[in-house]
Amino acid sequence: MPKLTVKLINKLKEKGIKVGCCSARAVGETSSIPFDVWNLFDCKILTTGAVTLVDNKYFKNYTLDKNDVKKYIDYFESNNISYYYSTINGDIYFYGDQKLITEGGQLSCAKGKILFKQYDDEDEIVNLFYWNVDETEFEYIKSINTNYSYTFWQNRGGI
Repeated sequence: MPKLTVKLINKLKEKGIKVGCCSARAVGETSSIPFDVWNLFDCKILTTGAVTLVDNKYFKNYTLDKNDVKKYIDYFESNNISYYYSTINGDIYFYGDQKLITEGGQLSCAKGKILFKQYDDEDEIVNLFYWNVDETEFEYIKSINTNYSYTFWQNRGGI
């Protein structure tokens, strides 16, 4: 983070103004953020909005319905779609073509703390990401639960 930004944030805090940040990163991916930068923020909205931390304590959390997660995972595995998911406590799991995760930024963001394993009925999943899908597959993925928010760019997306 630029020094000027840090200086401006500190000036706001001196005036009693709370400062927050938003990131698509999962809780487990924040370990690459320097401690002094991380602690500048009073509020952190993470995991594309699924987790809110205030003063480094969980304030609000949204998780995916476990039955829906099973439907997504079944679809991904039956169609050889690589996927990545994280839990409310910051655990990060990946299953599929490991080249996708090592060439992307996730492994470095998590400082290598990603477990490579198949989904095994874990609780409190806050997001799912997937690779190598086409638009037809994306439409099917969205149809599993139309109440969730979805992203899709190039050939990958997230829930």
